[in-house]
Amino acid sequence: MALYLWNGDLLAINGKLATHENCCCEECVYCTEGTTPPIIQVVIDGVTNGRCEGCAGINGTYSLTQDEGDSCFWSRDIEIDICGIVQTVTITAWLTNNSLLVEAYMHFTDDCAALFSLDIETPFNCNFSGLDIPPSGACDCDEGEATCTVTAVF
Repeated sequence: MALYLWNGDLLAINGKLATHENCCCEECVYCTEGTTPPIIQVVIDGVTNGRCEGCAGINGTYSLTQDEGDSCFWSRDIEIDICGIVQTVTITAWLTNNSLLVEAYMHFTDDCAALFSLDIETPFNCNFSGLDIPPSGACDCDEGEATCTVTAVF
């Protein structure tokens, strides 16, 4: 996907192709050149209650947008009733030099609800489709049997 001007020209800002209405995609240093997506679609399914109630509220399909300050970080906030309180949960995806992580982070209780992690070698081809990220555990919800699938959206 690209954004076009009224005259049909492609929109570029600071030499970067505008691929999303809210930003121009900056290259993540851990992605192979030209493969950094402006949006990552995350599908989480099968999260159940652990130490908290309401964990099924994390399950869903989310479009995460690239962070303006960190080109290797994508996120979206949702409001759900989890751990006995309606609170903001941020669904994030981020790349490090050796892993691709997806987390559901609860702001009010300041703890992770679910975490998924995939070991990778960088540079990594970030133009992925249907990439499965295995659960990591050790959070307030039970993601042991859950699935997390990510797809780059251009």
